[in-house]
Amino acid sequence: MTLHRLTEEVTGPVLARVGDLLEVHVVENAGTGHLWEVARLPAGMVEVDAESLTGSAAPGAASLRVFTVRADAAGRGQLRLELRRPWEDEPLRAVTWTVAVAD
Repeated sequence: MTLHRLTEEVTGPVLARVGDLLEVHVVENAGTGHLWEVARLPAGMVEVDAESLTGSAAPGAASLRVFTVRADAAGRGQLRLELRRPWEDEPLRAVTWTVAVAD
């Protein structure tokens, strides 16, 4: 099993194998109401965890949101995260990675 760490700066395709984990790190400021959410998972991938790690106790400080996704089957698709307020239709920002999973 390999752990692949993704950030907004990762632009190329992600090559993984069945059983690998993808750990996605994105920065959010929950005080604005904007929260990251998984909008699309490739077939054969499952979200196993999501946690928020605060970097500072100061009010309004940004925090790091970490999503962990596991590749359960071979295939290819897009992993998409959206930064949005739950009550709004359009995201403020979105990040998409192309993921290819081999046996």
